[in-house]
Amino acid sequence: MIILGLLLLWMTRRGIVVPRFVGLALLGWGTVATLIMLPSGFPLLVLVLIGLCFGVRGTKAQ
Repeated sequence: MIILGLLLLWMTRRGIVVPRFVGLALLGWGTVATLIMLPSGFPLLVLVLIGLCFGVRGTKAQ
């Protein structure tokens, strides 16, 4: 996840639009992880990934 996060930062700093499926796939993975291990930090990950999905949509609209 750290490497993937760094890759996403690298892409955005170079002006490359992150594909929407990346955020949606991570959101699906985070949701499943939250349901499996509820008393953990995964619910916060889901909130961050929702922000990623909205951020990707916002950059495409411009």
